Amino acid sequence: MPIVHISSHGDVSGIQLSSGEVITWQELGELIGPINAALNGRLILSMSCCEGYAAIRMAFKEDDSPLPYFALLGALNGQLGLRQRLDSPSFITG
Repeated sequence: MPIVHISSHGDVSGIQLSSGEVITWQELGELIGPINAALNGRLILSMSCCEGYAAIRMAFKEDDSPLPYFALLGALNGQLGLRQRLDSPSFITG
C-alpha cells in the first residue's frame, strides 16, 4: 500500500510548513486527491503532527467527489508519543 508521510506542525485547521506557510486541511486534500486517484483510491496518509487526526476533515465533503485518501494515521490532540512512533525508521521502513 502506498503511504504519504507528512511530518510538520499542525492544528485543527491545517498544517504549517517549515517555510511558515499554512496549508488548510481542505487545501491539502486538493493537493493529495489526485495522488489518491492515480493510485486507484489506495493512498494511506500518515500525519506526524499535533492534531494529525484532524486531517479527517478532508473526508468531510458535501458532494460525491472522490476522497483524498483511503486510510489515515494521525494523533489526537498533541500526542507526541504517537508522532515519535510515526517518524521512527521502523515504522517508515516496515
